[in-house]
Amino acid sequence: QGIPGFGTDALRFTFASLATQGRDVRFDLARIEGYRNFCTKLWNAARFELMNCEGQACTPGDVGEPGAAERWIRGELGRTAAQIARAIEDYRFDFVAQSLYQFVWDRYCDWYIELAKITLNDADAPASRQAAVRHTLITVLEATLRMAHPVIPFITEEIWQQVAPLAGSHGSSIMVEPYPKAAEWQADETADAAMRWVIDLVGAVRNIRGEMSISPAQALPALLDSQSPRERRWVEEHRSAVCRLARLDGLTLLDTADRRAGCAVAMVGEGQLLLPMADVIDVAAELGRLDKQIAKLDELLERSARKLANPAFTEKAPGEVVVQERERRQEHERQRDELCRQRTRIAAL
Repeated sequence: QGIPGFGTDALRFTFASLATQGRDVRFDLARIEGYRNFCTKLWNAARFELMNCEGQACTPGDVGEPGAAERWIRGELGRTAAQIARAIEDYRFDFVAQSLYQFVWDRYCDWYIELAKITLNDADAPASRQAAVRHTLITVLEATLRMAHPVIPFITEEIWQQVAPLAGSHGSSIMVEPYPKAAEWQADETADAAMRWVIDLVGAVRNIRGEMSISPAQALPALLDSQSPRERRWVEEHRSAVCRLARLDGLTLLDTADRRAGCAVAMVGEGQLLLPMADVIDVAAELGRLDKQIAKLDELLERSARKLANPAFTEKAPGEVVVQERERRQEHERQRDELCRQRTRIAAL
């Protein structure tokens, strides 16, 4: 059927990621597809920002004091610029690709843009605060495009031509603009600590949802047991963002003595996150469902054990078929172990 058209930038990104020090290159079309998705992610981020920033206040004279999220993402950009500078000096283009991917996808798009949406959609947010968010969105994206240009030149040029004027740059082309330097984007340790806590807390809620098979759309109450003064302050400062990102209908601080039974628990920072499960899941029904899944896996494991113990199979079947059966058994064992851990957690509620 030929090779699907993934685009020049996606192909360049793939070969950069494969430029390791090893002698063997494992080329996989699925990898090009993944980097094509990365380019699409970058394009969609730019489209969101243009929709929200064109014709709006986002120049330095309009902005107010940047929030923790703005200071955090600027510091992350600086760290990424430093990593890429070292990687280029060492001719480790695979590290360049890795750093770009992690910053754009994992931090800028998955976290900062989602945090920015909360402020931009808040009718009660001060205009200067929204301007600070827009300014950060545009300036960080513009610098990111310059940083990614050597790897994905075509899409970055196309986006930059539209973004640059909003960021205050009026050059003719991205290729003649100065390359970003880490020193231009200073880290803020206070903001970094606060945002790590926010990300960990939201991640803990999402993990519990997955473990308990709770729909991402279902709003949950959450409790935080922490005596750390800064974490208690962060609850007040970032409650709205945490509730929106984690789909919570409230985040309540507890006193040490106010422990509650029937909660799923996760460690976050110096405290404990507790999600009351009594009104969320039917414990008996959930245990019954898990028992059926575990029993089904037990049957598959027993069948696989008999198959692998049979010399007629292991000696006569093609080698790749035997390997495939062993890998399938390992995956079933992993699934069973995870279900057993999940059952233990639910039974303790």
